[in-house]
Amino acid sequence: FIINYKESLGLKLKDEIISEKLEDAEKTLEQMESMGIENPMLNIEKVSFCIKKQDFDSAQRYIDELMDEYEDNVNVLTMQGDIFYLTGEYAKAYQFFKYASESVPEALYPAFSMGLSLIGMENYKEAKHMLFENSKKVIINDDDDAASYMKSDIDAEVVTYSIRNN
Repeated sequence: FIINYKESLGLKLKDEIISEKLEDAEKTLEQMESMGIENPMLNIEKVSFCIKKQDFDSAQRYIDELMDEYEDNVNVLTMQGDIFYLTGEYAKAYQFFKYASESVPEALYPAFSMGLSLIGMENYKEAKHMLFENSKKVIINDDDDAASYMKSDIDAEVVTYSIRNN
């Protein structure tokens, strides 16, 4: 199949962000902006890029723009939760992960993130239930997003320690 140049830049950007080639991603973003490429998916990638760079103020600005039009989108809700989680606002993060989970119940990432937010809020009993229930679903469903999230972003030792010792 044929992908046009603009789409290939979008795929390249996504790959660079995932593989944490942030300097390359920044150049690709600049190239896309200079070409006038704007769409919601690009803004979602900009949020991902800013989160990876730990530039949460910029990530929040992009999310605010997306929220105006896509307030029920599971990706937008989840990314808002990510920003709150990474800035230590666990109760707010929990709420956005909950909204995302309610909008797409089969999405495992928001459910796991709710569990992590509960750990941040020191609600270990509920966190334990939520994390272990959803880990069973990952094993059964082999959901790529949730599995990669568990491998890359969750410090399993910290989660296990927090749950077992509280």
